[in-house]
Amino acid sequence: WVLSKLAACNIKTLAGVTTLDEALLAEEWGINMLIANGIEAGGMSPAFLSSPDKAVGLMSLIPMLRNRVKLPVLAAGGIVSPESISAVLSLGASGVVMGTAFLLSYESAWPFKTIVMKHLSCKLPPHTVITRIYSGKPTRVLTTQLTTHLNECDAHIPHWPLHWSTFGDFRMFFRTNVEHEYNEIMLGASYAMATDKSVRDIIYTLVENLS
Repeated sequence: WVLSKLAACNIKTLAGVTTLDEALLAEEWGINMLIANGIEAGGMSPAFLSSPDKAVGLMSLIPMLRNRVKLPVLAAGGIVSPESISAVLSLGASGVVMGTAFLLSYESAWPFKTIVMKHLSCKLPPHTVITRIYSGKPTRVLTTQLTTHLNECDAHIPHWPLHWSTFGDFRMFFRTNVEHEYNEIMLGASYAMATDKSVRDIIYTLVENLS
């Protein structure tokens, strides 16, 4: 009903998908464009049909969708360089969706910017991990002691949105101190390639160096 109302008003719709079955269903619903969300993407997964173990990398997901779905596909997940943009475009993506590439930019007001910059100054920055600890949905975050100790309890964590509500007080408590070691710092897998340059310079570098 909502999608038909939007279409009647000539409002275009996009859907994030993580697997082929989600893409086919989105096409059936009348969605106008897909966002192929690879397993490398930071933050909460947009998956609405598939379990986390069915998630695939972006380089596998794009050709899979282009081969079976007629809708335009935007690529998201691990895209922080001219080379990664060129790669997804060569696979058939119509464009890219980028987030982590700009989180550390000069203009960014992201509260965890300074913390992540400190991590990047280390010889071996911490990696990211997919966890359900914070919300009940698979979410790629920076590894913390919390994810290290509790990820083994994944099977016992309630699903979204129940866990989002029950864990809310803890989440808000952690955020009262941005340096708290248990904070949920959502980042893409390629965050180590992000820079603190201005958004203008980041975009200029990406465009000028596309192959």
